[in-house]
Amino acid sequence: MRPKGDILAFDFGASSGRCIAGRLEGDSLEVETLHRFENRPVRLNGRFHWDILALYREILEALIIHRRDFGGGILSLAVDTWGVDYGLIGKDGRLLSNPRHYRDVRTEGIPEKLFALVPENELYAAGGIQMMSINTVFQLFAEREENRELFESARALAMTPDLLNYFLTGKLRSELSIASTSALVDPRKRDWNRPLIRKLGYPEGLFTPIIKPGEELGPVSADVEAFTGLSGTRVFATCSHDTQSAIAAVPAEKEDFIYLSSGTWSLMGVETDEPVLSTRAAELRITNEIGAGGKISLLSNIMGLWLIQECKRIWDREGRVFDYSRLVEMAESELSFGTLINPMDQRFTAPENMPEEIRAAAAETRQEVPRKEGQIACCIFKSLALVYRRTMEGIEGLTGKKYPVIHIVGGGVRNRLLCRMAAQATGRPVVAGPAEATALGNIILQAAGQGLISDLAAGRRLVASAVKPERYEPGTRTGWDDDFRRFCRLYPE
Repeated sequence: MRPKGDILAFDFGASSGRCIAGRLEGDSLEVETLHRFENRPVRLNGRFHWDILALYREILEALIIHRRDFGGGILSLAVDTWGVDYGLIGKDGRLLSNPRHYRDVRTEGIPEKLFALVPENELYAAGGIQMMSINTVFQLFAEREENRELFESARALAMTPDLLNYFLTGKLRSELSIASTSALVDPRKRDWNRPLIRKLGYPEGLFTPIIKPGEELGPVSADVEAFTGLSGTRVFATCSHDTQSAIAAVPAEKEDFIYLSSGTWSLMGVETDEPVLSTRAAELRITNEIGAGGKISLLSNIMGLWLIQECKRIWDREGRVFDYSRLVEMAESELSFGTLINPMDQRFTAPENMPEEIRAAAAETRQEVPRKEGQIACCIFKSLALVYRRTMEGIEGLTGKKYPVIHIVGGGVRNRLLCRMAAQATGRPVVAGPAEATALGNIILQAAGQGLISDLAAGRRLVASAVKPERYEPGTRTGWDDDFRRFCRLYPE
């Protein structure tokens, strides 16, 4: 008989967070949203930081809400977040400084400096991670250059979810999936790449023992118990990288599928048993992350809905306020608008004004410059769909397989236009849902760790029974092949 109680998933995205309670009832999984909140970075003296204590406060708030509304019957909790960012812990056990946001400018020009120590091809062969200046390996290099004294006073590095777990339990561990986003993990050995760490001159002691999804960290600290009124609440590691938790919840009927975790970032890939570290994989900007069950997630990081989120922020600031459903409607009314951008272009990482940056990109490539909000939205969605096709074809070339279906999970499934475009652009059926895949994956991995379900496959069956995904067929694909050829001419690999 299963013990009674809730499994809590704390899921922190780059712009918002949530606590979702999962309850296992027989062969079904029931979920309920307990708490939602914003995740707003702070700009201070031209630098971007995460408000990490505000995020920790939201965890405590959710625990208090659960105790008030449900009596506090919690079997376990786990935390997942975005990748690459971290905090440094000092010798006295305290956080040395507020964690920096991955969009902070401190890593500009850093990859080139690091490549003088470890050439780019060698770094890719060692960690298998797509070369992006936001990667932890580059952030640490920038940290050491910016403040060597602070860097050398650290005794431990804690990736963001590991840091929140440390606040909750007092235990410093490195969960495997989030560690793999750092580019400092050997994807073949599923452990820290000590030779690479030594070559870069990073102190080996910074890197705490690796734990796997489903392992128990321990109970919350006495301080947390005193503040929340809870007792005996256990903290587990899940796939602490939100992408990997989302992939764990893909309600796939068969093993061969392409997944697309659609949110601020779009992460598209497949599951494999072993990493692919070839020169061609590096050219395609493929990442080898480590997911549930030690599987390799062979994926590409795509800029994603950040593009429309930033446009909306600017329009809101200017007094032109539209919700996302209205922006999708406006895009649908401009489907004949043909201008395309390259969502992978670094110019879109952190521009001051995203609509103006998109207009500038159009002008520079001698395309029609979008003037209306609907034209910009349509341009973004079409361009993303075409990047999905190019990414799919690249991955299929690496694996030698043709995947029959694309599973889209995450908040992006609510954008029905983009889901339909993805099916049309790729020529593959799209199965969209669940929107809360990350939290569901978080929950089923905790359940597997406690022996409440047998394995990941059983967890995926639970998810499939709990949600009703929507299916999009490619249907009429008029013009999409021409658009793809034009996209590839405008933006060669």
